[in-house]
Amino acid sequence: MTSATKITNKDFDKIRLKYQGLVILECAGDHNGLLKTMESVIDKLQESITIPFRHLRIDPQKDAFIIHQFHVFKEPSYLFFFNGKFIDRLDGIISYNDFSRRINEHITSLTIDNNDSSLI
Repeated sequence: MTSATKITNKDFDKIRLKYQGLVILECAGDHNGLLKTMESVIDKLQESITIPFRHLRIDPQKDAFIIHQFHVFKEPSYLFFFNGKFIDRLDGIISYNDFSRRINEHITSLTIDNNDSSLI
């Protein structure tokens, strides 16, 4: 079973900028019952996605900066970063197929873009 690394706003930029690759930031408090539903989706993603990714969680109620910077108004929200740059988001309960399809679209796009030496 997956376990997101819980972080605070103070840690967020350091981790996001340091990690080279895909970061999925889950924005939801521990109290959110929908997280249980999404755990199985994230577990399946970790088994099926072809590139490694970091799964982080931040509580937007405790770290309001995230709410303002990324306009997070629904929990859970999933923000995607690649090599430190924001690339996409999904809000609410998302099926495994939709989540996987969206990530795979980015992986394909990022693989093509990684042939551009300016991104390395």
